[in-house]
Amino acid sequence: MIVLFENTDLEDLFEGKTNRKTKKIDLILVRKFIKTVKLLSYIESVQKLSQHDGLNFEALKGGHKGKYSVRIDSRYRLILRIENDTILVDRILIIEELTDHYKRMI
Repeated sequence: MIVLFENTDLEDLFEGKTNRKTKKIDLILVRKFIKTVKLLSYIESVQKLSQHDGLNFEALKGGHKGKYSVRIDSRYRLILRIENDTILVDRILIIEELTDHYKRMI
């Protein structure tokens, strides 16, 4: 799937760049974040996301209704939005934020 970042801080973090917001994030978490995003890019479809038990792909409720999450580890998750790309007839994952289970980090 195509993975895009809505949050430029997360995109920079994925590319190995740091700023004042991201420099405080633990290096182990950064590595897990990068690994998870790479895994998302290799997965072929939304249906296959749910086949990866470690990701715990799930639809969200409440204020995040219409969005999804995947686990980075037991504490952190990525909030995603899935959109159809009419040109490529593909699914695009847009990574919106990194959270500490219901607390926004970035």
